[in-house]
Amino acid sequence: MFLGQILTAIRTESQFAMTLGRQLREYHHVHDDARAAKSLVDAKLIGLVDLAHGNPITLRSLAEAIFGAFGKTHLLQLGALPEPAQ
Repeated sequence: MFLGQILTAIRTESQFAMTLGRQLREYHHVHDDARAAKSLVDAKLIGLVDLAHGNPITLRSLAEAIFGAFGKTHLLQLGALPEPAQ
């Protein structure tokens, strides 16, 4: 959702209002997750398995990097929305 909203703002040259972006997210490539799931099934593991890589990124860093890559940092409105409740 977040990435799609960013790309829509870039394509339409629209302002992108967001919080200060302190929230942490850990993104994975879909093929990495699919390969990991297959390995777990093939290994016949039972129980909980953590697929995290341990390298979260703030939404702010992600947004700044994407808008910057497109030369559209002027569209990014950090702090325009209130922070989410804890």
